[in-house]
Amino acid sequence: MKLLVNISSIGARPTGLGVYALRCARAVSSALQAEIVAASGVAGLEDVVLRAPASCALGAGRSAAIRRWAWSKRQRHSPERLVYSPTHHAFGRRGDQVLTIHDLIPLRFPKQHPTQHLYFRFGLAAELARAPALFTVSETSRQDIHEHYRYPLERIFVVPNGVDRQV
Repeated sequence: MKLLVNISSIGARPTGLGVYALRCARAVSSALQAEIVAASGVAGLEDVVLRAPASCALGAGRSAAIRRWAWSKRQRHSPERLVYSPTHHAFGRRGDQVLTIHDLIPLRFPKQHPTQHLYFRFGLAAELARAPALFTVSETSRQDIHEHYRYPLERIFVVPNGVDRQV
């Protein structure tokens, strides 16, 4: 089975979660010969097989999240591919995806994250119904995800964030 790494939401000038996702994509791509879905304008990546429009990336305006969701749902990928997303953004309509949920902050603070709140409340819940497994960064987040979404604990894996000593 081939692996497809989805970082289509990451903009050209990433910070925080975006830097994490880029580094995950690079590491997974080189170690497992995975292919990458990335946003236009993201440089320094090999094995990019599909570019999302720059208008869909984080930092592309208030409606970028809606454009990203619509673009992603129109995409198809081979059934022999497992999709890994180092973020909570799913790719396409298939259920063979492993997502990473770092925390549930958009659910706790809806006024600060109104678009993400809607996605976490409605869109992400639908994606989780199809996902065979999830990664998260802490036992606390694992418990929160289980309690909020009723996602099975045995399919939520804690993978703590690491430190890149070369930076």
